[in-house]
Amino acid sequence: MKHKEFLSSLRFFRKTQEKENDRDAGPSRNWVEDRCGGREWEDLYRRRWQYDKVVRSTHGVNCTGSCSWNVYVKDGMIVWETQKLDYPQVGVDLPAYEPRGCPRGATFSWYVYSPVRVKYPYVRAALLELWHEALKDRNDPVAAWKSIVGDPQRAKRYREARGKGGFIRVSWEEANLIIAAALVATIQDYGPDRIWRTLHGSAFPCPAPKEWRPVRFTSLSTGIGPGDGGAKRHLFLLHGHRPLAV
Repeated sequence: MKHKEFLSSLRFFRKTQEKENDRDAGPSRNWVEDRCGGREWEDLYRRRWQYDKVVRSTHGVNCTGSCSWNVYVKDGMIVWETQKLDYPQVGVDLPAYEPRGCPRGATFSWYVYSPVRVKYPYVRAALLELWHEALKDRNDPVAAWKSIVGDPQRAKRYREARGKGGFIRVSWEEANLIIAAALVATIQDYGPDRIWRTLHGSAFPCPAPKEWRPVRFTSLSTGIGPGDGGAKRHLFLLHGHRPLAV
């Protein structure tokens, strides 16, 4: 196919109606067309960036920096966000610690309203089935959990299901019960220093506000976190989108 034929086959590179005299078409040779129409399409663009108010916030889930953001709200919904630029200077000889914020933070509103966003707790089907069977035989949730992790066959059954999907939605009450039973069983069998707190906030020892609850929990249960030292951990307490990673 010749170059001229290829351009003619494209939707946006078609010639306008041929004129009797090509010289009247000018240097564009009929490849350009002038149109006089409305500009209503610009209103759609303007509405996209309109907002009612600006709220200062941060991203509290799966974020290692907790950077400060200006969140623009319209009709009660987040429409876009920009980086906040008012961090204090850390020293006259040091560069400013800004702008802070990553590309994911700049598009975080997409995650908030995503149809695939995880809003409820999920448990692997293999583990949930073992949990229900153990609770039938034992009224004590801690004893039920120990019967699962203490049995090599049962433990192997739900651990081999990792990475294969198969999650089932459960209630918050049942998810909290499983987490509490696993924590108490670990403390009873291995000691409280086997409860490890992950740190996703700003810089230790001054964690972000989202870290206060796990810090408070490990303090009351004599668990440990980053900077506390200790030996190999048998259980990781993860919070955020994966509350059941035990």
